[in-house]
Amino acid sequence: MNIGIIVYSQTGNTLKVCEKLKTELDSAGLNCSIEKVESSGDSGGSRTDIKITNAPDALKYDALVFAAPVQAFSLAMPMNNYMKTLSGLNGKKAAFITTKGLPFKWTGANHALSQMSKLARAAGAEAVSDGAVVWPGKNPDAETIAAAGKFKEIFK
Repeated sequence: MNIGIIVYSQTGNTLKVCEKLKTELDSAGLNCSIEKVESSGDSGGSRTDIKITNAPDALKYDALVFAAPVQAFSLAMPMNNYMKTLSGLNGKKAAFITTKGLPFKWTGANHALSQMSKLARAAGAEAVSDGAVVWPGKNPDAETIAAAGKFKEIFK
């Protein structure tokens, strides 16, 4: 199965989580690629000023993992804007992972994961699993491995 890990990472922490996730999924015999959502206008500009400058083609994958940080207790706006452009994901499974600085899922992770799930379903995908990684936390690698374990099962 060809899995696209589509990530928005402002500081690089979410990208590090995705690299670990890719290693875990690849070791289970899944073929994963990481592609970055890139934007401009997200540093100091208003939320309406954010423009997507690199929009990965989600259609070329059999299944997807969308990854982004929590910002202001919600999904990071660049990923939100990117996912709003998606369509035609019918029959594709989608999983979601978010990174955050605060240690409880209710401090933004649940909302961000829900937003990604809703946007993926609106594009036709089947939302199947999610995970949250606190960065820096007690053990972000363990949280990433736990999410990868769930994802391995659904992408077999």
